Amino acid sequence: MIISPGDLLHGDMHGVVRIPAEHARDLPAAIAAHGELEARVMAATRTESFRLEDVTRAYASSLRPEADPDTVSKEIRTT
Repeated sequence: MIISPGDLLHGDMHGVVRIPAEHARDLPAAIAAHGELEARVMAATRTESFRLEDVTRAYASSLRPEADPDTVSKEIRTT
């Protein structure tokens, strides 16, 4: 990994990620969007009627919000 002055580094038990300095200003919005996705996916797993399809649909809706979640969900399952 090549690290340049001003880059941000995030490390945990899974490894280290380098965030180039020019992307740092976009980080708060990306973190918020990821938090919203994670909340939707986790909510889908906590229902009494939990189904994997519900989780896939929640995830699919974040990948292409303009697309039909059922269509994206099917694409995910077939790739």
